[in-house]
Amino acid sequence: MFGRKCPTRALIDAGYSPKQARKGLFATLQTSGPLREAFENEIIKLVKLSEILPLPHERANLVRVRLLMNVLSGKDAAVQSARLLGQDREVHMFEPESRIGMNIAVMPPAEWSARYVKTDPSD
Repeated sequence: MFGRKCPTRALIDAGYSPKQARKGLFATLQTSGPLREAFENEIIKLVKLSEILPLPHERANLVRVRLLMNVLSGKDAAVQSARLLGQDREVHMFEPESRIGMNIAVMPPAEWSARYVKTDPSD
């Protein structure tokens, strides 16, 4: 909505006074009908966009297809986008399917203790 601007700068650039802009976005939304209407329209657009998003398994297939196309063409086009899409918490392609932790305790043989373990601190 603001691009790379902070909300105060965006409000000033949109024609609001610096004093009103310093009050913040939400205070300005409460007093400005046109801004509130524009904000609601943006939210409605985002909700409509979220309704047409592909399901997680379809997004995973998109990543696979993009990466295969890159391999076949010999180019690295959209690799970062595919990686980010694959890391989505609903897709989670690049995580192990099962997380297994192993703790291994190794005890040295008893005959080693005489050879390698010091008992006398003066040695």
